[in-house]
Amino acid sequence: MQIKYSDILISNVLIPLYDKNQRYHVRIKNGKIFSVTSVDQNLAAQESTAYDMRIECMNNSLELWPTYVENHAHLALPTNFDNFLEPMEIVALQYLYFGITQVMDLFGYPSISKEWDAMMENSHGIAPTIMHCGYALTAPTLNDKVGHGAEFPLPVYVVNNEADILSALEKNVMAGAQFIKVMYTAGIEKPGDLPRFSLLQKEIFSKILMFAKQYDLECIVDCNTLEEVKFAVRCGYRYFAHPIRDVILTEEDWNDLKNCYFVTTLQGLKGMVMTGNEMEQACDTFHFHQTQLPGQEKHFATVTMPYGIQYGMQNSRLHALNCMRENSIAALLRNQCVLGSDAGNTLSYHGLGFYEELLYFLQQKSVTRHNLLIAATQKIPGIFEKKLTNAFSLDNEANINLIESNELLPTNIIKGDIILTPHLIANKIETLRHSL
Repeated sequence: MQIKYSDILISNVLIPLYDKNQRYHVRIKNGKIFSVTSVDQNLAAQESTAYDMRIECMNNSLELWPTYVENHAHLALPTNFDNFLEPMEIVALQYLYFGITQVMDLFGYPSISKEWDAMMENSHGIAPTIMHCGYALTAPTLNDKVGHGAEFPLPVYVVNNEADILSALEKNVMAGAQFIKVMYTAGIEKPGDLPRFSLLQKEIFSKILMFAKQYDLECIVDCNTLEEVKFAVRCGYRYFAHPIRDVILTEEDWNDLKNCYFVTTLQGLKGMVMTGNEMEQACDTFHFHQTQLPGQEKHFATVTMPYGIQYGMQNSRLHALNCMRENSIAALLRNQCVLGSDAGNTLSYHGLGFYEELLYFLQQKSVTRHNLLIAATQKIPGIFEKKLTNAFSLDNEANINLIESNELLPTNIIKGDIILTPHLIANKIETLRHSL
């Protein structure tokens, strides 16, 4: 089946970012947006030259949106309960199935970069575009507590002094990092909780951003608490990998954080508070079976109680999840958040986790589908915008989702000169699994 086309015409399509009541003709040539004209203009000019593919939208409610951006993922972490990391070609397709063509990897990518590069060559580029931070910078072990990140099966850079900072930055730059992730959290999730991780020295933490800017790199910070975030802001940081989770922010708090952006990441914590039965019900969905590794249900039966109870953290985790939800909704309404699922953590599956993040917000009365899709197609300002774009404008690479007006899952995903459908992608995933 042909999926590559050098000249594509999308005719009579709705573009809500322009005008929700107007229809447009969109021409894509050699993978780039060539022209956008309203139906008031003569389509004959569009049809005067041959095109390889025409998608007609006159008799449906298809809307054209930029593709989704996953702003917080860990491609090198296995989402499956048996710790099996699927081949990168399948992981790439899991994202594309849900209309995600750009993924921000928030530490660990260098460990799978060779496999990803080989996959890109073999699949002729049918994969999301990746931006990554290399490996995260974190605190040294102190009083038997490691810096956050060291508990994962991936390397982190422990920084004690300026020399450590410069060494970590240089290694990340050599690995192709396009931004830097800094761990600055003691792991507190509820007021009164004891610290779980060691914390970077304040002087060292403040210098990381200064040194990163010498490499023309921005930083995104992993914080839990309002106190941690406010100190980071005083140091000049503006971008945060998670919502604040120890308190629900007040209007005064938001005034102090008005130039900050947060990534939602609700799915990354959800799996920690669920029973095995709840996990099984959550994963017994059409899209799970279309995209994710079969046989996971046998592992759900082994979860006799939520991990939060097993680790003595259930109350803290429930409190944290509630705060994250409330603060994410508030940030979304203030245009201060982008969407990310923390994929790679338990029950936050690649691609599917982002889609479930969308579903959660769509259920909230204060969130409109229009505003949600705007947030879901945006990148963290200051990090992505300088190096990667999915903006719908002339001469940019086409990164387009065609979505029914009451849906979230695209019917067509267009990346450059490639046109995909969820059905086509699901079949490819199944074929790849059978070949393993």
